[in-house]
Amino acid sequence: MKHIFTLISGGMLLLSSIAPAQEGGFAKAAEFEAPRAELTPPQYLTPGDMRTWQLPSGPMKAAVVALEGEWGKNARVCLRSEYGLRLDVPARNMRDEDLEAVRQWIAANEFSELETLRHGKVLCKIRAITELSDYELMVHMVQPDGKLYHWPVYRKTLLPGERFDARPVPVTQSTLDMLHTRLLCQSELPPAPPTIAESVQEAAACAAIHGKSVVVLFLQQRGSRADANFRQYLKRYPYAAAHLSRRHVLLLAYMGADGTYPADLLRDITALGHQLAPTNNTPQQTPRQWQKEQPERTNGIHYMPHPYARRNEPNPSNCYAFSLHNDYFPAPEKLDFNLQ
Repeated sequence: MKHIFTLISGGMLLLSSIAPAQEGGFAKAAEFEAPRAELTPPQYLTPGDMRTWQLPSGPMKAAVVALEGEWGKNARVCLRSEYGLRLDVPARNMRDEDLEAVRQWIAANEFSELETLRHGKVLCKIRAITELSDYELMVHMVQPDGKLYHWPVYRKTLLPGERFDARPVPVTQSTLDMLHTRLLCQSELPPAPPTIAESVQEAAACAAIHGKSVVVLFLQQRGSRADANFRQYLKRYPYAAAHLSRRHVLLLAYMGADGTYPADLLRDITALGHQLAPTNNTPQQTPRQWQKEQPERTNGIHYMPHPYARRNEPNPSNCYAFSLHNDYFPAPEKLDFNLQ
């Protein structure tokens, strides 16, 4: 009797583990041995020393934590008081001694200077550089405002008056030499789990907090060719997950046993675009057009709530459809999900 009970219990456990695999919806992070998406705001910059600032409103004990705008008289220095109050003070209203404290904070955070042909000189703390193609680098950097940015940069210098595309940022030769030197010296990414969100709300929050884009992959049914190909891709490139997580939050969508994506999943994905960028955010194809998928292809949508350059950059759209052939996924650093 005890043996029969053990068999029944084991069978129920086996069925309970198989049943979720047949359900449609978004993948759980645990399915890919990944932790839940981190929703704590990161601190990329080191605050300055706590000191007394002589402000127009009176003295205040605070530390500099960020800098808004281009460094100079028009910049705004962000201070955080000993009680946690944040105050933005125009640099032009500061004394020379206080401005020197800001300069010391800039030096302590080891900002570099990118000299561009479009934005002038830009202070940034370079975290990493990726080779997107033979003509383009991606610079992952933190600017003095404390936010993470991803700038595509031309790998060649342009002649005076030469035209350039809207997206890549042209830089001077000295800046390009500095970037190539940093690229050669940086260490390889270690293996790491991917950043997987389990809902559109979690994906949108994680993207906003960490300055990333959201990539939705339609992997058909669990165990399908598309699903197996993506899992093999992560194993083939041990650094793939770490590289993808540097820029993207993944939403992995699965069909149910009936061979269709659940209606609520498609509805949530449609709403995701409006949450991230309410205007001009219509993909070339909609999720409903992909319910009958081709086994040899993996389709997806790339949502970019944070432009890969400054906010005043011309971006034709914040949402792109893409399709990848299952027999050939490019190397992780070349996989840009139809980034325009």
